[in-house]
Amino acid sequence: DALARALSHLLPTAPRPETPERLFYLGLAYLSGIDVETDYARALSLITAAAERGYGEAIEKLAEMYEHGVGVGRDVRTAVRWQRARHAQREAALSEKPSVKDALALVKARLATGDLLAEESDFGEARREYFTALSPLDGLPPSDEANALAATLYDRIGSIFRKEGSISIAVSYYERALQ
Repeated sequence: DALARALSHLLPTAPRPETPERLFYLGLAYLSGIDVETDYARALSLITAAAERGYGEAIEKLAEMYEHGVGVGRDVRTAVRWQRARHAQREAALSEKPSVKDALALVKARLATGDLLAEESDFGEARREYFTALSPLDGLPPSDEANALAATLYDRIGSIFRKEGSISIAVSYYERALQ
């Protein structure tokens, strides 16, 4: 399996054990049973330690674990909390060094967070997430990808207003999605 080969290659040369990167890769090994017995509790502990130290890949993995219930009980609120921590990192990086690619990645990540909240019927939080996802699109050069993301976000916002019974507001967002 590709993950096993990658981890087997990285672990012997990984940084010292106390680094977030090392904690993350050890956590992945325990999560997947690579060269060790699968141990979800140990994996969670190691990946959480790396995430708490700000290691982006660990934050993303924790969010994924909680979203899908991998090695932990499924917990959407905890998944969203970790996703938002990663969004904050991406926003900080964008403010220091703006990049179209990174801005689009942030929009996609926030869209996914909004979708997760909407699946849980937390429409107010989902709508806020979608509106927040629109912000990085401001000032970007026009592109098919940016336009498609904006249209998707407006469509999702319209859908929430429709589900809440605000049809005229929903229609206005659907119209924006078509522009």
